Amino acid sequence: MIGTMSRVLTGFLLACLTAGLVTVLYVFPPSQMAALPANVFNERAGQAGILALLAATHSAIFGAAFTLIAAVIGEWLSIRNVVYYLLAGTAIALLGFLAQFSSEVTGQPTILNNYALMAFLTAGFFAGVAYWLAAGQFAGGRRTLSRPDFTTRPRIFSKNPFNKDAFSKAWKRPRIVVEDAPEDDKKASSLSERIDSERIENAEAKVRIRSSARPNPSPSAAAATSVPTTKAPLEPRPNPAAKPDSPNSDEA
Repeated sequence: MIGTMSRVLTGFLLACLTAGLVTVLYVFPPSQMAALPANVFNERAGQAGILALLAATHSAIFGAAFTLIAAVIGEWLSIRNVVYYLLAGTAIALLGFLAQFSSEVTGQPTILNNYALMAFLTAGFFAGVAYWLAAGQFAGGRRTLSRPDFTTRPRIFSKNPFNKDAFSKAWKRPRIVVEDAPEDDKKASSLSERIDSERIENAEAKVRIRSSARPNPSPSAAAATSVPTTKAPLEPRPNPAAKPDSPNSDEA
């Protein structure tokens, strides 16, 4: 808090000094100051310095409240854009020009001319730049980068559990848990089961159609083309150990 207040105060003082110096440069243009002799230049430079301090004091007295409001808004919203402070300084200078014009006495010289208006607007413009350099670009204090929270896991709901696009569109984290709604999960599972059963029935129907389209052979043709599988009976082999019957045994 103290650092913010000191930063705003420093920026305000620097802006007031800048506004006073710019205003004096319109009263004593640098081109005329450079053309003066050395002794006259020193005298005129002293007068310009005193006039710059007076103009800065006048700017500080008038613009203190408006500068405080603009500074509080900038610090509260952490506005660090230079355009905001340029517009704020120009607006405060325009208010000062209108206040100076409204306080004029009738019959006295007026400041209602383009040269004076340009001097006020230029002073406010450079005062806004000075304040931004000193305090505006640091509005809101230090900013800490937020780290991603890996403890929480995103929940991805997809109507089709087989759709891979849902995973690619999800924010990548070390681990992703996909939870489908129960109704959608039941619909998807029943639909997949129905598709699988239809595919199986179509495949079985194709097999039955192909088997019925083949011609069946007649019984006579099947018998003609068939090869006998039975074998001829084997003759008994002679036993060498048995003795042959003699012819005399038959006669006896």
